[in-house]
Amino acid sequence: MGDEFSIVLPETHAQKAQELMNRIRSIFLETPGIQPNNANFLLGISAGIATVSTGGCDRSELIFLADTALYYAKKEVETSLY
Repeated sequence: MGDEFSIVLPETHAQKAQELMNRIRSIFLETPGIQPNNANFLLGISAGIATVSTGGCDRSELIFLADTALYYAKKEVETSLY
């Protein structure tokens, strides 16, 4: 499927993280040459955002929550393509 990476934004609320993701997605989609010529596929970006209060959970739990959110975001995109 695709490569995944994480961006950690300490002390950032979900709304600000969503705004950042929207800016990244806009830049990605507006970048000339991002879509290969004659490709049978489209490149895209899916994001999972997870936030916790201080002391709310440990790192592995936070990564699990973000990964779960990403899984659902990818499923939503796949479903909308059909």
